Amino acid sequence: MLLLLNLWLSVSLVAQQIEIEKAKKEIILKAYASFLYLNSDYNPRPYDFSEEPFRFWGITPAISFRDKESLIIHEFEPKFWYSTRDNDNIKEYEIGFRYEMCWYLKNEIFPGMRFRWGPSARIYYYDADVKANPMGFMVHQQTGGLEFSLAAHLEYQLSEKLKIELTTSNFNLNFSVDYQYLNNPALTERQKQQGGFDFDLFGQRILRLGLGYEL
Repeated sequence: MLLLLNLWLSVSLVAQQIEIEKAKKEIILKAYASFLYLNSDYNPRPYDFSEEPFRFWGITPAISFRDKESLIIHEFEPKFWYSTRDNDNIKEYEIGFRYEMCWYLKNEIFPGMRFRWGPSARIYYYDADVKANPMGFMVHQQTGGLEFSLAAHLEYQLSEKLKIELTTSNFNLNFSVDYQYLNNPALTERQKQQGGFDFDLFGQRILRLGLGYEL
């Protein structure tokens, strides 16, 4: 009986401590809808990518953490997408992960509206298999890289748990390694393989709409 009482007290103390720590933390689950605008490029650049004035570029999940007494927020955003198009002629996928650390302004701009900004880093990998390009040859394309950017967020508190935000990232610096294999029988094995390093500055312009729910 005494053992059960001690066990119950221990569990209660642990649960109480968890609640205390939870009260000190702000944990928000998010979903971002991304848009490329003003003929923006994209890193990594998909096969046969074409620039457009405005383009929807998918939805990604994210999670952020902040001590409620701090102005610094940490955000983590994984990304994965897989696509088949052109009657399965093109199969491609991208894997990525972004980390961002932002600072809130101390005061609200308007009641319920806050601004934050800060740097972010994103690592990514892209792979595409093309059964036949316009010349009729198989193409295998791979790109891996690292991107640094500066993001600005404007967020509005809809309710106690729910908030929306508008994010833009115009300053970005991208380093990538590109590889392409063109299966043209008229070429030597060395000529079939092309690759190199790519450096890009200010080439990507992304506008994002976010919806967050505080746990």
